[in-house]
Order: sequence, then C-alpha cells, then structure tokens
Amino acid sequence: MPAESRLLSAAFPNCHNFRDFGGIETVSGRTTRSGMLYRSGRLSFLSDEELVRLSVMGIENIIDLRSHDEILAHPDKIPDNAAYLPVYAEISDFSLESVIELFRAAAAGKADTEIFIINSYRKMPALLGPLFRKLFAFLTAPEYMPTLIHCTGGKDRTGLFAALFLYALGVGDKEVMQDYLLSGHVGKHLEKASVRYSRSFLQFGVNVQPEVTYPLLRTKPEYLQAALDAIISEYGSIAGYLAAVVSVGADEQEILRDMFLV
Repeated sequence: MPAESRLLSAAFPNCHNFRDFGGIETVSGRTTRSGMLYRSGRLSFLSDEELVRLSVMGIENIIDLRSHDEILAHPDKIPDNAAYLPVYAEISDFSLESVIELFRAAAAGKADTEIFIINSYRKMPALLGPLFRKLFAFLTAPEYMPTLIHCTGGKDRTGLFAALFLYALGVGDKEVMQDYLLSGHVGKHLEKASVRYSRSFLQFGVNVQPEVTYPLLRTKPEYLQAALDAIISEYGSIAGYLAAVVSVGADEQEILRDMFLV
C-alpha cells in the first residue's frame, strides 16, 4: 500500500499525522494488517465531526504517550466508546522548560536545535525502555483490541515505538525509515507550523526565528538513525534490544506477527 494512502489527514485535519499501521510489507512478503493499530499526534483539537469519525472506527483503546504536563495543558478528546490509557512518557528534553531554554540559547547563538534533537533521540531507547515494555505487553495480550497510540506530534516518542514495532514484525530498514519520515511537517506545512510554534514562545519572552524550530517539527533520517545506532551500540542489534529491554523475544514476535500481519 502506498505510504500516503495510510494517512488519514483528510478525515482528521485537526490531528496531525493520523494514520493506520496497515499496508506495510515485511521482508518475508507479508503485510501489516489494517484496522488494528493506529498512530497520531494529540487528540486535543478534534472537531465534533472528527470525534464522531473516530468513534465509528472501531478503536477500543487510546494510549497517550505524553507527559503529565502535556496532558494537563492539552487534554485529549476521547470518544465515549474508547478507553483512555495514559502512560506518561516523561522525557526532560521535551519538557516545556527544556524547550524554552533551548530556544532562548538558540536565539542567542549558543545552541543548535538539530544537534539537540539528535542527542535527544540517542537518549530515548534507554529512557523509554520500561514504557515500551508495557506497550508491547499490551499489544501481545490475548484480549488486545484495536488501539490508537499517540504523543504530542506523533513523531518522536511514537515514532521510535513505531520503528521498533515494525522491526518486531519483520519490516525492513528502508520501509521502517519511510514510515518514520511520514510523521514530520514538510514544505509549506513546515513553514506555517514553525511560525505558529515560534510565536507561541513569545509569551515566555523568547523571540526565536521560525527556522530554528524546524528540527522539532520535522523528521529526518539522522534523527531516527541516532536512536537505532544507540541501540545497536549497546545491544548489538534491534532484536537484542527488543529481547533484553522490551521483553519481545522470538515467542513474542511470533504472537505479534500472527496478530498484525496478513
């Protein structure tokens, strides 16, 4: 399935990066099953019409990977027929205070936001290992039902989880990276988003140029690769990390493939 056809942006214009995990081919020639697992950015700004669309999609669970502060600032809108499951991915680099200090330093020429985001990705496999273990335990449970997993933008915390999930299913490097790159803002959307984002920091006394915010809004191969390289350096392979840290060995991979592949 072409990558763009998995995007549900037209149906959910107020929710960035909403898409189905289905339609991705594995190395063995099997394909990820549609309608079983979805990903997105925060659900805070859904219109009434979008909320109705979400309610009829058969999604039984919504897993929120944001921090306590992010959730308090922008609570999700949840359909009545879905269970809401926050798991609180607390990453200090992505906290509001850290980003304010980053942009303040960048505006003064004392920080590089691209180096910052790459370093943040290097830390994520270790920081999020316990959280990912819970997510994969949920995905392999006999009572699993269709689920939506999201963070704020649906590209960093959700993006690394998605890459690990696809690797566990047997998806190849190229396809994993292609899926990751769908998540960021590009072109005119990036320009508009960066203007809005940079202006939102004026209330904190930070006047940062929109271009400085690009690394926090887009996806680049170097970002995900930084996380994958950190995993391989520590555990020898993605499979090694999945087994040692996320408790997804051969048996769990077989369960996942039976559930999520056709």
